[in-house]
Amino acid sequence: MFTSLPAATQSSVDYVQVYFNSLQQNKSPDPLVVEKIEQMDVTTLLKYVSPYFNNEISRIRLEAYLILHQRGVKSKKPKDKQKIVSHLLRGWFDADTGINGFVASALSVYSKSDFTKSAKDDIMLLINKSPGYYHQLVKIAGFLEIEELTPVLQQKLTSTLKMTDRVRWATYLALSRMGDESATQLVLNKVKSQRLNDEVVYNLFPDLVYTRQRLIIDYVVEQLYNDEANCNSSNPEKSKRISCGYRIMEYLAGAIKDYPIVKDVSGELIVDNYEKALQDVRAWFKNVDGLYEVKNEHM
Repeated sequence: MFTSLPAATQSSVDYVQVYFNSLQQNKSPDPLVVEKIEQMDVTTLLKYVSPYFNNEISRIRLEAYLILHQRGVKSKKPKDKQKIVSHLLRGWFDADTGINGFVASALSVYSKSDFTKSAKDDIMLLINKSPGYYHQLVKIAGFLEIEELTPVLQQKLTSTLKMTDRVRWATYLALSRMGDESATQLVLNKVKSQRLNDEVVYNLFPDLVYTRQRLIIDYVVEQLYNDEANCNSSNPEKSKRISCGYRIMEYLAGAIKDYPIVKDVSGELIVDNYEKALQDVRAWFKNVDGLYEVKNEHM
């Protein structure tokens, strides 16, 4: 067993072994080992890291998925991203719900083109297994618009089998994303029936944007112009309530083509003055006069 940094001539498998041996001993991996792993090509990385998906220790399995995801978000090669997404999906077959949750979060950042037909087949299998974070799995299925799952999801809504409120809502959202008009109307009506406030905007408006349905997005855009101070400031030092438009402005950033403001790699808006940014976004929507394009490539 390797317990120290290997010599310069050591192979890729040795570096991976040293890395995971350190973790199993509750030690921080040597920075040089980390660097060597980061330099591996994706095929080599998958070959030597994926065996740790079967490790008996859940945190070791989780670390294996984390390494692959970190490479996936950095990779510029479509084929490499596809390989990593396919491997990440294996984490949803894991019995550990913590790993299911990590994979659910990780897969949500990839684009449609990163999911191969084989990956979509795995998702269809998982839909029938009901693993941990099932509601997120359903939303990914909707995002990918897997047509074969439309009748399956519709049937689940009418089934006598018990379904949690979270999964039921996710199923309606997924069906809406897939173009089901009745699901789209139900989702919109549910939100419209509630008073616009911080809880509704925080919990439901990201779901509205997720659907990418023009009927729903038009409603979200409409709420950008609501100046009622119904939402809390994101700054905990400010107790004064503000317009919900600021938060809505953030949610729309990834869903509209040529949107006037963008997000950084962490998902935060690149904005110096939020008041001006909101006015700019409102002006942009008025200028395009409804002729904006909704983006569907990401979740």
